[in-house]
Amino acid sequence: MGIGNRMRGDDAIGSVVAEQLVKEGRVPALDCGEMPDNYVGKVWDLHPEELIIIDASDFGGTPGEIRVFDEAELMRLESAPLSTHQVPLPMLVGLIRMKEGVACRVRLVGIQPNRIEYFQEQMSAELQQAVPRVVALVQGLAEKCGETRS
Repeated sequence: MGIGNRMRGDDAIGSVVAEQLVKEGRVPALDCGEMPDNYVGKVWDLHPEELIIIDASDFGGTPGEIRVFDEAELMRLESAPLSTHQVPLPMLVGLIRMKEGVACRVRLVGIQPNRIEYFQEQMSAELQQAVPRVVALVQGLAEKCGETRS
């Protein structure tokens, strides 16, 4: 699930990465824009064994820094302003878990933004450079998940 608002500078990275993943076709991806809660049903339909959420996340790192949060870390971030979107990520995970039988592993790939401003269509250089690294990281995480299933 790529989350992002393409009109808010670096906040676009989740959507941009999801779009690239779809183009490459190795990993199923959803560009959820800034309303990931609208895609919960699609996640249910996919029955993933692993759900990777990709989002610009302010964790106090340097712009373009990438950090993987496991589900336990993500759920503890309830009060932290980690995501810029209306639905807090722990609530999104809760919505996904509402359907019986959905027991996928959830991780957040967070990318530290440089700037998130309204009506700023271009991402900063740091986040533009991070896109291929995030794509490769997500593909690697997904492939490792597939290896553990075999």
